[in-house]
Amino acid sequence: MNFLQALILGIIQGVTEWLPVSSSAQITILGTVFRMSYQEAFSFGIFLHLGTLSAVLFKFRDVKLYLNKFIIVATIFTGVIGVPLYIFISYSGEFISIIIGVSLIITGLILRFSKNKFGTKGSDDGTLKDSSIVGFFQGFSILPGISRSGITVSSLLFRGFKQEEALKLSFLLSVPAVLGGIVLDMAKNSETLILQYKYILVGILFAFLSGYLAMNFLLSVAKKISFDIFCVIFGAITLVMLW
Repeated sequence: MNFLQALILGIIQGVTEWLPVSSSAQITILGTVFRMSYQEAFSFGIFLHLGTLSAVLFKFRDVKLYLNKFIIVATIFTGVIGVPLYIFISYSGEFISIIIGVSLIITGLILRFSKNKFGTKGSDDGTLKDSSIVGFFQGFSILPGISRSGITVSSLLFRGFKQEEALKLSFLLSVPAVLGGIVLDMAKNSETLILQYKYILVGILFAFLSGYLAMNFLLSVAKKISFDIFCVIFGAITLVMLW
């Protein structure tokens, strides 16, 4: 890896993190193009989430305290689902490419089914049931190919949240989920990643900058963008490339 590759990966992380196209999948695929192993690319992508996490904290630094309970409950359910899946992914080898393709198609189909089901709930209207459901589904986003943003936004739309509020909650829910993923990955792959710390820092910086800009853009056009067809097409291309 070199600094240019780290910069490119950081920008891709920042832009795709908020789209219902898995940023982990894109980083893993491109990382292998840069001659990284599947596990190295996956782990590098986990650390790039620090950049987009920082963008969320900066953007929503004045977030109201009543959202804390919603986020805590959702995070508990995310951990129950996500930790076992993370253990599987860490040892799954090249089979991960099939998971990426199938998972992207699933994300696209979920969005296709839910995109017109906009509700009236605001972020302060969330219930315990809402947070439990979205946390449960967020846990599956540890699979590279399942978009965390896509699956959480879809879940919130199904629960009757307005699209703008679903995006906002999805952004905020990324913070504890990302921190948990980083802790798990450091425990397994610390030696490899310590050697790449300079590249990780470059990637994080550009993930923050591009992530902040992309987040503002998405919030401003929340009701005008449809990503579902792109997810299905991209997933299909990924599977075709395996033949």
